[in-house]
Amino acid sequence: MNKLIIFFIQLILFGIYTPTVSATTITSTQDVSLLKDALFGNSLSGIDYDSINISLSGHSCSDCGFLFDSSARSPSTSTGTFSDDNEYGINSGLIISTGGVSESVIEADYPSSYGLTGDGIPATLQQNELLEPISGAKTHFDVTQITINFDMLLGFDSLAFDVVFASDEEPTTSPDLPPFFTDGFGLFINDINIAFVDGQPIFADHENMETTSGTRYESVLGGGVGLLNSIHSFSAPVNATDNKLILILGDALDGEVQSAVFISASSGRRRVVSEPSVFLLFGTGLLGVFLLARHKKNMVIQS
Repeated sequence: MNKLIIFFIQLILFGIYTPTVSATTITSTQDVSLLKDALFGNSLSGIDYDSINISLSGHSCSDCGFLFDSSARSPSTSTGTFSDDNEYGINSGLIISTGGVSESVIEADYPSSYGLTGDGIPATLQQNELLEPISGAKTHFDVTQITINFDMLLGFDSLAFDVVFASDEEPTTSPDLPPFFTDGFGLFINDINIAFVDGQPIFADHENMETTSGTRYESVLGGGVGLLNSIHSFSAPVNATDNKLILILGDALDGEVQSAVFISASSGRRRVVSEPSVFLLFGTGLLGVFLLARHKKNMVIQS
């Protein structure tokens, strides 16, 4: 059954909603310098900030919002920044969405948060190839992809991120929807997706998706830490230079019903450098003193 029809049925059964504004402060932007600052400007990620080069493939809309409330609509983009004062407890960073990120600040008290911002823009072949192993779907729409090339500061050899995945997609346990509207998110470091929770990639039908209340989205990926147990941490080793990070989110099979990902860079790991040379020099010095003293002693005895 078409999800729009399902929404109408739910609206009739449960009544008209009254949207309220949540605590999260979100700024809609496609300015890559602002996105760069939001993700790495205040962190100890270990990335050489000056080496960062960002490319963005996203979308925007002039009238983002909800189906029956024009007052809750505004121009928006599929990328933006968010503040510390959010309902998930994650540190500030950047947000990506299959719709408009401005939707992410509205708490909608009705059965299905049906966003208008699904433009139905088809994914590229490369984006489908990245997302298929995550969502299980062969086609995706309204994809947001941020690609970041970077070097590391001297002494750092890993990169780490905190992530919250939130969605309005219904799980496949619902009798009303087929089991393939599974929006998916990937966090690729040097072409390897490191975003797995309990052995599964991050997608809207993950076994740990939990229904929430008092938040903008109907469900979050649970089993983590922080508020709502929704913060998941991922890290991976990186090279000293010539690294590539890809953040990608896509709407599986359709352009309707939105998902969003909140991403914050956490502290990178410094390379553990053993210092055998110090102990070796110290030991060699002691041995030298001992041998010299012994040599002098032998010379005294022989004389």
